[in-house]
Amino acid sequence: MLETKRLYLRECVEEDLERFYEIYSDETVSRYNKNLSSDRDEELEIMRAYKRMYEFYGYGMWTVCLKQNDMVIGRAGLENYEMDGENALQLGYVIDKNFRKKGYAYEICSAICEYAQQYIYVDKILCIIHRENKASIKLAEKLRFILVNQTENMYMLKLEI
Repeated sequence: MLETKRLYLRECVEEDLERFYEIYSDETVSRYNKNLSSDRDEELEIMRAYKRMYEFYGYGMWTVCLKQNDMVIGRAGLENYEMDGENALQLGYVIDKNFRKKGYAYEICSAICEYAQQYIYVDKILCIIHRENKASIKLAEKLRFILVNQTENMYMLKLEI
């Protein structure tokens, strides 16, 4: 699907589910992201249904893997979001705690933004980030997102393409 120097993205497959539960079990992930269903069968059905997202839109949340050993280290991608009555794309990512602070999130999110510009033809991408999630805010700013709105708990940042 998409490759960088050290990583590649691919569609999520059923075999990824247990690894996702490991990644999402980290308190820092669950604090800032929507959790997986506590019912693994339900989550598996969600994953199966999600395949239509890839087919219909050509994007979605993908599995992030290391090139060197194919290890699943997270998820990243684009999802639909409505802002002020207009459709937009939202960039999201989750990286396993053992693989943070190595530049992987920046590497894969940069590639996703380039992909959006070249193949999806959007003029903006959003990031919705909990205001206490300083690492994600810093990453969004490094990716050249700018703050456009804030609430008591959330920041909305936008990248103009």
